[in-house]
Amino acid sequence: MKKVMKSIVAFVIVMNATAFAFGDTHSNEGSTLKVTHRNNDIYKIVFNEQGEQEVTLTLKDAKEKTLYTEYVQAINGFTKFLDLSTLPIGKYMLELKSSSKTIYEEVEIVDVSEKYNDILFIKDLGEEKTFVYAAKPLDTPLTVVVKGANNNTLFKGEFDLAKGQVFNFSKVIGDEVLLTIYEGNAFVKEKTIALD
Repeated sequence: MKKVMKSIVAFVIVMNATAFAFGDTHSNEGSTLKVTHRNNDIYKIVFNEQGEQEVTLTLKDAKEKTLYTEYVQAINGFTKFLDLSTLPIGKYMLELKSSSKTIYEEVEIVDVSEKYNDILFIKDLGEEKTFVYAAKPLDTPLTVVVKGANNNTLFKGEFDLAKGQVFNFSKVIGDEVLLTIYEGNAFVKEKTIALD
C-alpha cells in the first residue's frame, strides 16, 4: 500500500502587491501569508495582518470544486493547521480572502515513491547483511524501519542514505525481515529479506 506525501509547490499568485514568505518556520516581519509543510499530512497556515477582520479559507480541486471552507475571525492574524491526508494525488488551490486582498497558494499532492525508483537501492551482501544506499545525494534524510516476525519493529532510524547504511540481521530470530523506507510518513520502498 502506497502512502502519499503532501508537498507544497512554491507557486503564488498575489493580488494587491502583498509580500509573502514560504517554506520556513521563522517569522518574517511584514509578511502576510506563510504556508509551511509540517509533515506529510499537516500544513501550517499563518496569516499575519494587523487589525480585526473575517478571513475566508477555501480549498478547491483542479476542477475548482470547493472541498473545504472555513471562516476565521482574525485579530492581528491567525495560525491554522490544515490536514490534507485524505486527499488523492493531484493539484489543489488554497484561497485566503480577507477584506483587503485575495491570496492563492497552489498545493500539489504527489506519490513520493516515484522520485526514488532509479536512485534508491537495497542490496543483499550475504551473511545476513543488507546495504541500503542512494545513488546520489538526497535532499532529505529517510527513515528505515525493519520488522520481524509478528510485525514487531526491530529497528527504526533516520539516515542520510547517500552515505549508505549496512544492516546486520545475523542476530534476528526468524526466517525473514521486512525493510521499509519512508520519507517522513510517506512510503518510499520496501523489500522482504530472507534470513539463513
